Amino acid sequence: MNFQPVLLAAGRGERLAPVSDKTPKCLIPIGNVPMLWYPLRSLDLAGFSDVLIVILKSYESKISSALDHMQKKVPWKTEGFHYKFHSIVENIGEEEGTATSLLNIASVRKNDLLVISCDLITDVPLKSLIEKHTLHRATLTCLMKKLSKPEGALPGVRSKAIAKENNLVGIDETNDGLLFIYAAADHKDHINLTQTMLTRYPRMLLTSQLEDCHLYCISREALLSVPHATNCHSLRTELIPHLLTHQYTPGDFSIDEDKLSMDLVTKLSSWTDHTGDMHGPYHDTKTRCYVHVAESHNLCLRSNTVPDFYEANKQIGAYTQHFGLGSFHKIPEGLKRSQAGNDSMLGDRLNMGDKSSIKKSMIGSCCEIGDKVKINNCIIMDNVKIKDSCVLQTCIICENSIIDEKAELKECIIGAKQTVPTGKMTNEVLADDEDEFI
Repeated sequence: MNFQPVLLAAGRGERLAPVSDKTPKCLIPIGNVPMLWYPLRSLDLAGFSDVLIVILKSYESKISSALDHMQKKVPWKTEGFHYKFHSIVENIGEEEGTATSLLNIASVRKNDLLVISCDLITDVPLKSLIEKHTLHRATLTCLMKKLSKPEGALPGVRSKAIAKENNLVGIDETNDGLLFIYAAADHKDHINLTQTMLTRYPRMLLTSQLEDCHLYCISREALLSVPHATNCHSLRTELIPHLLTHQYTPGDFSIDEDKLSMDLVTKLSSWTDHTGDMHGPYHDTKTRCYVHVAESHNLCLRSNTVPDFYEANKQIGAYTQHFGLGSFHKIPEGLKRSQAGNDSMLGDRLNMGDKSSIKKSMIGSCCEIGDKVKINNCIIMDNVKIKDSCVLQTCIICENSIIDEKAELKECIIGAKQTVPTGKMTNEVLADDEDEFI
């Protein structure tokens, strides 16, 4: 496939705090596996063999070690599969620098880019997105899914306060053309639609029920033609709006000779990509953007907020076979099946006391669980110690924390390296005041 896969894994994960306080976002565990491993595995299963991973330089050693560990447990499917790191500057925000990295990559690579975020977990065939992009010789093709909300109780008061960032999306119903993406918060009262847009696309679907999955095919020529004066640093908030807007402005991105020849053939034929008017194919423009909406049966999760992170851990157990994680679903040696149901994922070297039970939970590696402990609907990360007679319901307990005996926690988030005293806590967040990355 003539695409260069690029995995974006340099974000700090501010919206995942306090889960991300002491762990790089891309290494936060989903089903006891580093988050970035899932999109990397999807690229592997799609047949790609050469992947660029955009990271912060200071995390290179830690990320490399984590991926090496996973490769030993789950070998790559594609022969010769390998990845390289593309390091960027420190102290950037969640979105800043992503577009700059892509522009730099496009300048040294010869193919269009397939860009995927480290927080996306999906079984959508990447081939379907690539085929649509190739068929229309598109500038941009993106994956979206129908908007969904986590069901049931959520841990932590912050989780309940986080709302989905709804977008208002315009789509050409005749060919899935992506016309615009507006942040709904910025257009509460009205939106402005140009005469050019309304004339070209009389059958336009306006919806606020689609969510951007942060998976894109992007034309190399389009990237190389972005003027430096536009100051595109962010992929989502600057580069993509620039590409969408360019569909309605005079002039086109430079196109290579092969694409130019195909455009000429298309123009001279009787084929058209749309209905409703007598304009030529693609309205005689070479700048065109499309959307591919995931089917309802497809897995399509993003883990960029605490509620989404919690939901991803709840759902991932049903997809272990797809991602080749069957070995991660086995009961550790010495543990009775009656103590932990099939709906839980348990890490290595788990030490569990008598008369304790685990239901619908993810337990990390090297955890110690005392006697008469009840854990239900929880995420327990690595090296957590839970003493005797504790009850945990719908909680997230981050790495290296200690829960003292007889503590009762409900819908709480406990940050890394915290000690929870004996007593009852409900809907609380216990974490350091300031983020501290190590």
